[in-house]
Order: sequence, then C-alpha cells, then structure tokens
Amino acid sequence: MFEYVTDAASLQRLCERLGRSDWLGLDTEFVRESTFWARLCLLQVSDRDGTIACVDPLAVPLDPLLALIARPGVTTVFHAGSQDLELLHQVGDALPNAVFDTQVAAALLGDDDQIGYAAVVEAHLGVKLAKAHTRTDWSRRPLSESELDYAADDVRHLPALYQSLHDGLVARGRLDWACAESMVYANPDRFINDVDNAWTRVKGVRDLDGTGHTALRMLAAWRERTAMKQDRPRRWIIGDEQLVTLARERPADTAGIAAVAGMPAAVVRKHANALVELLREAEQAPPTEYSGNVPLDRAMRGRLDTMMKYVRARGSELSIAPAMLATRRDCEALLRGERPASLFDTWRRDLITEKLAALAAGA
Repeated sequence: MFEYVTDAASLQRLCERLGRSDWLGLDTEFVRESTFWARLCLLQVSDRDGTIACVDPLAVPLDPLLALIARPGVTTVFHAGSQDLELLHQVGDALPNAVFDTQVAAALLGDDDQIGYAAVVEAHLGVKLAKAHTRTDWSRRPLSESELDYAADDVRHLPALYQSLHDGLVARGRLDWACAESMVYANPDRFINDVDNAWTRVKGVRDLDGTGHTALRMLAAWRERTAMKQDRPRRWIIGDEQLVTLARERPADTAGIAAVAGMPAAVVRKHANALVELLREAEQAPPTEYSGNVPLDRAMRGRLDTMMKYVRARGSELSIAPAMLATRRDCEALLRGERPASLFDTWRRDLITEKLAALAAGA
C-alpha cells in the first residue's frame, strides 16, 4: 500500500510521520526529452516504519518535504541518486545533509558499479520488480493506480535494501567509504551550470588544435546559454558533430556556416552571424593548451593497459567493482602527470593509488 499526496494538508501530515525517522528513502520521476531543465513529476518517499508515499509536485508545493530532507541528522537513501539530487537542488535549492546511495554501496560489495535498482533488489533481497511502466509519461495526469504502484516500488524496498547493504558494509569495514562516496553526489558545486566548461560534454574533441579547442570552448558556452534561455535540449540547438566541425574548420562567413554538414537551417537563419563572430574571436585569442588532445604514445598506452589490469585484479581481490577503485580516465590522468583528487584525497589512497602511481611512472 502507498499514499498518493496531492494537497498541502496531506503533505503536512505525511511530513509529521516521516519526521520521526532518522532516514528516508527517496526516488523521483521526471521528464526531460524536450527541455533543457528536467521537470520533476513525482517524488516517492519511504521510511523505516513502513510509510510509502507518492507526492505529486505538479499539485502541491514540496517545501515541507524538502525542509525535512535537508534537516540535520536525516540520511536520505537513493539508488543512483545523482539525477534525483539535481532535481531537489533545482526545485528547492536544498540538498540532504547525509546521503546513502545503494548503487555505490552495492559496488563496494562487489556488484557492478552501474547495477540498476531492480537488479540490486533481486540480488540482495530476492525480489523481482515489474517493468510494466518503464516508458510512462510521468507529466501526464491522471496517473493510473498501476503506474503509481510501479513508482512506489522504487522506494518500497529501500528499507530492507538499505539495511542489508548497510550491514554488509559494516561487516567489511567499508561503511565510511560508502557514505563518503555517496556524499560526492550531494556536493552543490555539481549542480552549478558552468557554461565555460560546457565543452567537456562535447564528444570528439581530441583531434582539435589549440585554436580549435579555444573555438570549441566558446561555441559550447554559446550553445549552453542558448539552450538554457530557450529551455531546449542542447542537441536541439546544434549537435556535437556540428560544433566540432565549426571549431576545426572555423568558417569565416555565413556561407561557410551553412555549408557544415548537418547544420540546422534554423541555426543558420538565426545565429550564423553570431557564430562567425565567435569564430573570429577564437582566431584572435591565445590557443588553449589542453593535454587531453595529445594522444598517449606507445609506451604510455602499454603502461595504461598494465594499470587497468591491476585495477581489475585489485577489484577482484577486494570484491569491489573495479571502476569504484579507479577509472580509465583516472589512469590516463596519472600518466599525464596529474593527481586526481578521487585517488589521492579519498579512501582509495591506501588501497590502490601508490601502486597505480608507480605503474604510471614505469616502475
């Protein structure tokens, strides 16, 4: 059973009950296919006393619940909660004081680092969840009873799952690791839309020269601001492939903009002059130094392979998903002489960092 909360009085009564618990299970449903900003359409919550509720944010302001989530002493339990946390920050500028991510916890106990909620529930609780409404449009009203029941499943099993994973982590001395790793996703800096770093989301940038990379940074920032202003997906403004082509070829006039393969006619019509001006500024600006553009040489690629083999072996030895220990990007950063904070400033330092740094140095 679950409650469906659509008015302020019911939400207040729900929050009074939830306020007696020192942790809350949380999940969200949202739509984002045609917008830049995700639209929160449903918020599901549970607690250790058996409360399960679906709250309709399209019908009732969430302020009392958001205040409860942000209260000191309350741990919020999610599965793969990065998107959920982004939505909470977006709708109420409030984030939990403590977070426990069941995907992170499961990975620290040997499951795949990307294990889904249904898979982790089945693996640790022996419960098989339905998949009947995976394509539901959660912005549509009214939602059916079966759709709401499906959504409630996403928090219905969190109490038992949280307890199972919590106990497993305590038994292996890894609870602090899971809590610290989970809190990375609740850092408010993650949700600041830094348009100057929008280029990091663009694919296919490795073959750009310094001026091309400067152009890409400027073009990606322009696309980000335009998408935010129009509340449209980035790809609806202009695709990654077209951005990279512009950055590489840097056409000097609007005809050159129009000649780029796949360039939307609306972009040419509305923004060609602005793009020409951006590219002109990029030509005159100092080239950007970007070590990621420089391919690893043969010796470094060999060391990278050795490092990744060690990460996999260490993960198997410790029964931890290898990607939780170090990613390929982490290892490449070490090879380029960088010191990734995730390796040097976290629980990983004593487990893997010293050996990886030695392998990166060729030892």
